[in-house]
Amino acid sequence: MQAQTIAQLAWYKPRSKNAARLSACSDIKGLSPQNASDIIHYAECHKNLQFGWDFAADMAAADTPFPAILRGDDLIVWRAYRYILGADDPVISGALSLNTDTRANTRNQVRALLISDKVDCEFVAENLSIPLDVVKAYEKLFFNVVDRKKDHSYIANLVFPEGRITEAFESYLENTGLSDLLLRAGYVHGYSHVLYAAGLGPNPYAGKSAAEGASMLDDMFMADGCLYASYGWMHQRQNAVPITNARLSMQASKMGNGEINRNAGTLTLGDTVHRELVRLGQQKAQMISAARAMNVLPVSPVNNS
Repeated sequence: MQAQTIAQLAWYKPRSKNAARLSACSDIKGLSPQNASDIIHYAECHKNLQFGWDFAADMAAADTPFPAILRGDDLIVWRAYRYILGADDPVISGALSLNTDTRANTRNQVRALLISDKVDCEFVAENLSIPLDVVKAYEKLFFNVVDRKKDHSYIANLVFPEGRITEAFESYLENTGLSDLLLRAGYVHGYSHVLYAAGLGPNPYAGKSAAEGASMLDDMFMADGCLYASYGWMHQRQNAVPITNARLSMQASKMGNGEINRNAGTLTLGDTVHRELVRLGQQKAQMISAARAMNVLPVSPVNNS
């Protein structure tokens, strides 16, 4: 359902009576209570992911005639309205079943695929073996994204409500649910990553050689390192994993340059890491030896007993 259609339907939908929400506009000079109510009402409708179902439920509860302004697949909202009033509709029942706990995994897969670029309901139905009408109904009623993919702020706020910068924090995986990770995989990388994570497709990187994989990983480390350095992470110790990874990548690259020039194409990433560890061990041994020569480090542990 497009934002324009939502704006039309919003006028028929009962207004919220939540005083806390209305107070959000109370400080705007010259704004009447009615204006504040209209603004909050429209904003809530515009951002509501399941506006279709909520609209049908509110209209049914208010015993109000359903407005005859919907066309095409948007008429699923009208079918939901009739279903709530008692009409039998297996398609609406199927869409509702995706919201149950027993179908949580399937629901997460549907959402992650729907939000992926260049994916429509037909693709989801085919790859997840779900009836096409059920996928369309679920999207219209509970996960309205297909018609709003060009509404970039709306989509980005669904996927990264606090912004993507949260990925840099060390607690990111602990604080992010698997459903959100799957959704972000689809939004950022596309449907192939969703299908693999769901156990329904091959690893998107499986066809790349070890050298290509190492080069890609290095590029990702450096890109993130530069990005977060520009955000102010450069001189931070806490939550500075992107900077640390970029530095390690640079060190490994420097260690491998000489060997690569003498024997191009034969030095693997494992060889480079091994040589770096050996070099660091040698440096530590030299530092300990120098410290002992200067009598600043005991040869054996001191016994205080």
